[in-house]
Amino acid sequence: MENDMLDDFRIEAEELFDEAEESLLEIEKSDDYQSCFNSIFRAFHSVKGAAGMFGIDRLQEHMHFVENLLEQKKDAPSMSSVMIDYLLNAVDSARKILRGEDVSFKYYDPDNTDEKNTQNIDLEVKKSIEKEVDQRNKTKNIDGTIMLVDDEEEILLLTQAILEEENFKVITYTSAVEALKNINKDAPDMIISDIKMPEMDGLEFMKEVNKIKPHLPFVLMSGFVTKESCLEAMACGISGVLEKPFEQEHLVSMANIFINRYKNLKLMNTSLDLLLYQFEDYDKFLLKEFGAAKRDVFRAELKSILKQKKLLFEKLN
Repeated sequence: MENDMLDDFRIEAEELFDEAEESLLEIEKSDDYQSCFNSIFRAFHSVKGAAGMFGIDRLQEHMHFVENLLEQKKDAPSMSSVMIDYLLNAVDSARKILRGEDVSFKYYDPDNTDEKNTQNIDLEVKKSIEKEVDQRNKTKNIDGTIMLVDDEEEILLLTQAILEEENFKVITYTSAVEALKNINKDAPDMIISDIKMPEMDGLEFMKEVNKIKPHLPFVLMSGFVTKESCLEAMACGISGVLEKPFEQEHLVSMANIFINRYKNLKLMNTSLDLLLYQFEDYDKFLLKEFGAAKRDVFRAELKSILKQKKLLFEKLN
């Protein structure tokens, strides 16, 4: 359970880093500095609190410094380009710390440092960040990402065309084995897979996916749906079954319903986690005002809530 919670945090931290990068790059384009500032501060503060909760001391110390540095700029009318670059570098370093990599990061205020002593962000790194942010912004305009798996390419192309016409991003594979290898990278909001395939069939594929992403909607499609296969799929937590040939409206309706449900589930999950992470920031206050015993009780209660949340989402799956 503890490992599952930590895995959730790693995913949420990456999303928070994405949010911070997007807001930092938006500062120079936007007239609403305060909104950008609040978004960056929320991301830094949440990661710092969670890092403390999970005992990732190096990351907590790193985020504590950049959060304090950022807070000093709260009342400024804008943010300097050197500060933006410095904080982008800080986010990039935080990602590496989270992955357990060694980083060489200098801690100082770039607005109050001689130019010769500054640590500028590598131009290639900045270009890479800008490209990734641009790509993420483009995906925000779609209704969801669907992983489509079928060993028949004609079925793949037909189904892909239908879903893309409805504003879904569709990633196709002719092999469940290959799809499974890329599930974290592709980050789909839903999977639609044929049942009968070589190497790994749809049912086995679904079982493997459930080990990695237990809440991810999974729909099986086949021209040979049997009672036995349906019962086995239901026992594994199948979201739905499509019998070939299927109605276009039915396919689109299933995609909309399951993806919206999954996105709402993820939003509720993340919101609860972030709310709990905020409490970690009061650790020193609780220790000072109430002592170690009561502080430890409070910490234990927080972890208990996180575990109960995990059980709740397993039941909702």
